[in-house]
Amino acid sequence: MRTLSLKMPAKSRIEQYLLMVIGLLLWFTAPKLMQFADETTGVIDQSIWLLVLLAALSFMLMTGLCWWLLQRFWLYMGLPELNVLIMDFKQMELWQQLSFWLASFALLLLAGIGALVAVL
Repeated sequence: MRTLSLKMPAKSRIEQYLLMVIGLLLWFTAPKLMQFADETTGVIDQSIWLLVLLAALSFMLMTGLCWWLLQRFWLYMGLPELNVLIMDFKQMELWQQLSFWLASFALLLLAGIGALVAVL
């Protein structure tokens, strides 16, 4: 059986750098492209693009931080490797897998609602 591999191959890193370069080029050329398509288009305020960049950077930073904390927690608790857990999950009965996914979705929904309540 094949299992999930969490190690990032070098090829994937090259693709990530390529996506970053394309995103950076789009950052500077998007306003010009929109004005080229429609001359009545106003100039986009540069602070809006900065907010989009800050939101994307914050998202990536929080995702990386959460993954790092999960790995630390995983090692501290002495839990088995993720590959072993995936193999165990695949050996479960269908109703057990569905109930696990439903419970995970319910907890995610509850966490989202809790975050919205905390903001309000």
